[in-house]
Amino acid sequence: MSVIHDDLELGVINTEMLEKLVIDQGPKGEAGRLFAEEGVILEEVTAIRIEFLNILKIDHLWMLTSLVKLQIGNNIIEKIENLDSLVNLIELDLSFNHIEVIENLDKLVKLESLALFQNRISKIQNMEALENLMIFSIGNNFIDDWDNVIYLRQFPELRSLNMTGNPCAEKENFKEYVYTFLPNLIYYAYRMVQPAEREAACEKFSIPLRKLQEVEKEKQILIDAQREDAREVAMYSEAFMEHLNRDQLFLSMFAKDTDGQALITMSEETQELYDHYKEQFDEKTQELFQFGLQQNNIRQEEIKQFLKCVTDAKVECKEKSRELVEEFIAQKIDIFAEVRKILTEVQGGEEDEISNFIERMQQATETFHDNCNRLWQVLMGYEMLLYEQLEQGIKKFSGFSRHGFSFPIPADDSVVPTHKEDTNTLFERNLNDLVNSFIEGAQGLFVQCRNLETEYNEQLQEHGNRYLTNANLRMDDPSFVIPPILKHIMVDKESLNNATSTSHDIHLQTIDAREDRLVTKARSWARNMCDKLQKDEVKRNRMRVTEINHFLDVQREEFEELQLETEGFTMNVLD
Repeated sequence: MSVIHDDLELGVINTEMLEKLVIDQGPKGEAGRLFAEEGVILEEVTAIRIEFLNILKIDHLWMLTSLVKLQIGNNIIEKIENLDSLVNLIELDLSFNHIEVIENLDKLVKLESLALFQNRISKIQNMEALENLMIFSIGNNFIDDWDNVIYLRQFPELRSLNMTGNPCAEKENFKEYVYTFLPNLIYYAYRMVQPAEREAACEKFSIPLRKLQEVEKEKQILIDAQREDAREVAMYSEAFMEHLNRDQLFLSMFAKDTDGQALITMSEETQELYDHYKEQFDEKTQELFQFGLQQNNIRQEEIKQFLKCVTDAKVECKEKSRELVEEFIAQKIDIFAEVRKILTEVQGGEEDEISNFIERMQQATETFHDNCNRLWQVLMGYEMLLYEQLEQGIKKFSGFSRHGFSFPIPADDSVVPTHKEDTNTLFERNLNDLVNSFIEGAQGLFVQCRNLETEYNEQLQEHGNRYLTNANLRMDDPSFVIPPILKHIMVDKESLNNATSTSHDIHLQTIDAREDRLVTKARSWARNMCDKLQKDEVKRNRMRVTEINHFLDVQREEFEELQLETEGFTMNVLD
């Protein structure tokens, strides 16, 4: 419950306060003076104390992204909030505040130490994200229920705990309860737990401990099963085969089909019919599952080969470009050396040699610029050739074979020849062909599943007609009783037909929905794959073009600086 603080001057966290605290808590003396002069970069602060400032609301900490230790105790804070940006936080101290609920700690996954001493908390909760928690202080609060200790069993790294000063801690044997149910705890209330104490406590609470362990074991089995299921879904989703590796599709057909479930109970024959249908259907879905994995392996191998060719092309281009740059740098060194030699000679030369000096300088300048232009043309030519072929390669899968992709070094200023357009199978079309082949095969198996469903439904209808006829004939026989779950179905033939038809429709809709999901995901995957490859290549190309231009700009700037030096000498000589 919020409290009105009319008699207090409330502190508000802002940039000015944070910077002042960082300086006050920083180095002292001359080091402190220099630290203050350099200015505070809040993004680089790793520890800060915001204490005894009547802070009511946690706010304005989003800039402290490097913060590892935050002490914000001895204030009047009522709510834990606005800490999501402090993802590197390891220690958090919120002691001596007015906090009532533990909350908003989900982003602090690195937190190892949490102090909430002397607050108004009545329940330990909302801490599931703190998997690395080692030290937890929550003494002097309003915690009364011992189940809060059980909640802490989910933190395997917890080694130090303080709950003294809570109503629960005042009860007899509470400390022994903590020793028993938190077996990894080393310190309680800042005192080491002795082995003999733990052993005696475990003996005292052996029965409830054993019961809890059994319950936890059952929960863990369920959790492990869910994780395994999630792992399988993630693994098989790549092949579009999620939930098809066992009998999930068959069970999903009957999950909401109450009439279908009821009709199975008509007789032993209908139960056998159902079992036979399930066996055949599961065999077909298993065939679909294996087919899907096989097709996925083919697609992945195709993509692997394509990416290998792309990588080989990039490596070849990079190697050719490196050789040219090295050649350019060697020529640049010679030209710069020649220019400096001319500068040395002109300082001791005669006036009639000036024209020769200028001519040699002009020649060196022209040579350097010609080299720059030639290098730019060749590097850009290589890059455009690579870009075009990679772009085509996304559509032309085999366009990067060793014999079909090369970088001939042009002579002089010749333009890099355009690579002859490949006639290989389009990669995009090739990928779509593979996907379409997979879809066609999968749809064929789904058709077989529908045929099995139709056959089963027809036989079930026949059994239902016989059952209804028998029920009508034995209407007055007290020994024959229609089960309650079948009564609304066996009213008359129309009711029976409606039930079997509805059941059949539900099953077909379930099969259709699974087929539609497979087709949609497969086609979407192929489209997204090609789109991503194209976007990545555009991004790579732009970065490479920028890199080439920047490199040559730097070379020209260096030569211009040398030219300025030359012009200065020239003016002095002429004077």
